[in-house]
Amino acid sequence: MKDLVGKVTLLDLRYEKAYQDPKVLSEFIRNEIDLLCISIRWNLDSRKFLISFLGCLLRSVRSSEVIKQRRKLSYLFHRCPNIDMVVRGEGEEIIKQIVTGIPYKDIRGLSYRENGGIVHNEIHPLPDITRIPFPDRSLRKYDYSLIKHGVRLSSHLFDTVLTTRGCPFKCKFCTFSLNPLGQKRSYTERPIESVIEELKTLRPMSCSQR
Repeated sequence: MKDLVGKVTLLDLRYEKAYQDPKVLSEFIRNEIDLLCISIRWNLDSRKFLISFLGCLLRSVRSSEVIKQRRKLSYLFHRCPNIDMVVRGEGEEIIKQIVTGIPYKDIRGLSYRENGGIVHNEIHPLPDITRIPFPDRSLRKYDYSLIKHGVRLSSHLFDTVLTTRGCPFKCKFCTFSLNPLGQKRSYTERPIESVIEELKTLRPMSCSQR
């Protein structure tokens, strides 16, 4: 997305201690940010944190989430009035359409506020996994290490590489399949050549770094 906007800033609140204060983060957003995208895991703890944290922010927030259930989606809009829109499913292409100014009504996979209500556009086709760009790791300010409850457990550093997307199972109770807004990708592997090329872009890490 860097080629579509003037500046992209990545904040990892696990490390950015100062910005864990909603007042400090709100001031940063007000002065520096036009579009704020938030990504979380949709479990109970993450949902509670998101609702509590966004409720403290002082300006409108535009949020990118991976959300599959209409009930949970409506609940999020109801509890967080400063959320303008939610990107459903895999958001790489959808967010690009938002920042390039395509009308919301024409963006598939988008739920947004309009005239006091919530509009749910039709599902966006899943992107071709072989054409998704590598993550821009230059945006990160910190190396990753094993941390539990704020305590670093190892001097070793690590990184992650996405090699597959989707789920190989077909559970009848799965909300990805049952919900009309759900979107389930079949288990899909990236070509091994693509994975190797991404591995070559990783910065060498020293186990002695602390």
